[in-house]
Amino acid sequence: MKTKILKVVGLLALVVLLGTLGGVSSVSAAGPVCIAGGGCYATIQAAVDAAANGDTINIAAGMYNGTVNIEGKANLRLQGAGVGVTVLLPNATLPWNVESYGTGRQAAIRVVSSTNIVIDGITLDLNTVKANFVSGLLVWNSTGTLSHSLVKNNQVSDAAGGYYELGMAVKAVAPYTNTSRVAFTITDNTFQDVGRVAINMHGWINMTIARNTFMKSPGAADFGYGVELGSVSIGSITNNVFHGFNTAALSDNSDSAGIYIESAFTDAGDSFPVVSPDVVAKNVIVTNNEMYDNQYGAWLGNDYEGLVGNVHTTVTFNNNKVHNNTGAGIHISDVNKSSGASFTVTGSGNQITNNTGPGYQISTLGNGEVHVSLTKEDITGNTGDGVKVMYDSSIGTSLYDVSVTGSNIVGNLPHGVEAMAGITVVATGNWWGSSAGPVAPNNDTIGTVTTTGPATAHIAAVVEIGDTRMLNTNIEWPLWRATGRQSQQQYPELCFRRY
Repeated sequence: MKTKILKVVGLLALVVLLGTLGGVSSVSAAGPVCIAGGGCYATIQAAVDAAANGDTINIAAGMYNGTVNIEGKANLRLQGAGVGVTVLLPNATLPWNVESYGTGRQAAIRVVSSTNIVIDGITLDLNTVKANFVSGLLVWNSTGTLSHSLVKNNQVSDAAGGYYELGMAVKAVAPYTNTSRVAFTITDNTFQDVGRVAINMHGWINMTIARNTFMKSPGAADFGYGVELGSVSIGSITNNVFHGFNTAALSDNSDSAGIYIESAFTDAGDSFPVVSPDVVAKNVIVTNNEMYDNQYGAWLGNDYEGLVGNVHTTVTFNNNKVHNNTGAGIHISDVNKSSGASFTVTGSGNQITNNTGPGYQISTLGNGEVHVSLTKEDITGNTGDGVKVMYDSSIGTSLYDVSVTGSNIVGNLPHGVEAMAGITVVATGNWWGSSAGPVAPNNDTIGTVTTTGPATAHIAAVVEIGDTRMLNTNIEWPLWRATGRQSQQQYPELCFRRY
């Protein structure tokens, strides 16, 4: 049987693209919604209701003011004509009506208990309905993709009572489990000024988040994160840009960050309890992202006692650019070691530069287990130490396993590496700005830090060569010091990259 093609026919007159990324969208009014070979409908929702599994709904240019509810559908595609061309400007919202949420949470697009739902090429402008407890999209126990779209204008300032606005909420509960997860993909989108979290994810999901831009406009003065991968959710976050998440919460002073990865709500009695002998390995990949002008570039870990169960989180953190953030570059932490929790970060090739505060800040609250291994890092120009390993009031029962090797640790204030009493950090084979090794000021260590002399390991730092910058994974720091600023012609085997 042939698949039907459903068309949402917009008025193809003048399309005015005022404020595509900024203010309220302005496009031509939508026309009727028609099914090829069938009747016409007044709304996108009517087309969705009439669609069979496997259909494509083509949403033509125009402005659409209704909500969209997709429940119990499979292999349905909503295809817009492009950002700023097909614009959904809802004038109402739908109640979540899942589990205990009832009408307390609202969404403009609701996708529930559905399989392989694709939404592509639209603008979702929430300016008319923005409010606390409103989500642009709800994805509940559903698989699919959001791509090539813009979600914007769901931001309510803390001062005006905003705190729980979301660009998108993705959640999976039973019958899904650790071994049977929902898969959802978010690629090539922009999320601008959408509230507390652009994408909030919890439960038994495996997310792919790639090539997106997450941003808050200058002066937004609104707390939040670009993405929050919480509880038992896993996934990959690659090739994205995060900026402007730079305001602490007015109500409780919670910190903002571009990326937030945590394992909360997994202790006994929580939403996703993981209690021994049960165990969950939460694996996350974070690579090739840029994070700047945030309070924290990334917040990796748990900081709330009593919320984390037997979850072992491992974050692979490679080749990211984290710079000019106002609180710290990367925060890594853990709590609830007594419940089996641990947090591991393996990092390589990252550029952690010019952050106000530490480049890496590693901590516990006295009952945590953190394993951090950093290699081939460029940790430079940070104020608050290059790497700072600390605890809140006491080390308590916490376990620290921290090493930074083969890296460039130069020009950080006041120290290159700092370890609080009772903590040992291995910092061998690094370049400290001098052949003598760690030297005060700015390039020294404080506390129990095991070091060796000048680095002989390969470093993944960026080096200026004329108007060329080199990611020198193929050169040793002593060799670089000996050769000075040489030309690419003299060293053709090196990997040069022009900016």
